[in-house]
Amino acid sequence: MKSACLLLLLAGSLTLWTVVPSASAKGVKPGRCPLSPPAIVEPCVTKCKSDMDCPGDQKCCNIMCSWRCANPDKGRP
Repeated sequence: MKSACLLLLLAGSLTLWTVVPSASAKGVKPGRCPLSPPAIVEPCVTKCKSDMDCPGDQKCCNIMCSWRCANPDKGRP
């Protein structure tokens, strides 16, 4: 059981590491993605793959299970 939990944790960490672009990556716009609102039930879609896929100053953000363009949250450090 302990090894299964560690394996799951490792797999999740590797997934995040490969999916989330680094802040120094080319094409990353300034600002942070807004926090996902709780209890949104929508189909999972991928509408963008990087900030450069989004218009203006919008960022490509993981919102629930989807990747969508969103206005950056200027209040988040």
